[in-house]
Amino acid sequence: EIPLGGASALGTLAYVDAADELCRQLPTGGIVYTATGTGGTQAGLVVAQRDPRAALKEGFTTLGLTEICSLPQSVNPRSFRVCERIGMTFRHTVDCPPTDRRGGVEARMYTMSRDEWSALTTDN
Repeated sequence: EIPLGGASALGTLAYVDAADELCRQLPTGGIVYTATGTGGTQAGLVVAQRDPRAALKEGFTTLGLTEICSLPQSVNPRSFRVCERIGMTFRHTVDCPPTDRRGGVEARMYTMSRDEWSALTTDN
């Protein structure tokens, strides 16, 4: 079950992706205003800017996930370069069907397993 809002490790992890999207769309020096409740939104945005790998650590250690997948849009090189920079592996492109809020998009699937994370963090 996915909890509502950013008030969980999973929600905070989602805001890491949101931060990358904001960086792509905002002009240089842009300001982001968010509502504050539990602070989950802000935590994810801060993590994304300071250390994108912290989100992977949170997913594997706190949540106990066995794999993390990211689907940045193919037309968004800034997002998929973050995946590459933090050590995620490009698997293939995925055609995401249209929804009532947007048309269909092509995404690039990047993944990292817990074993890959362990090897990466042990080597450094």
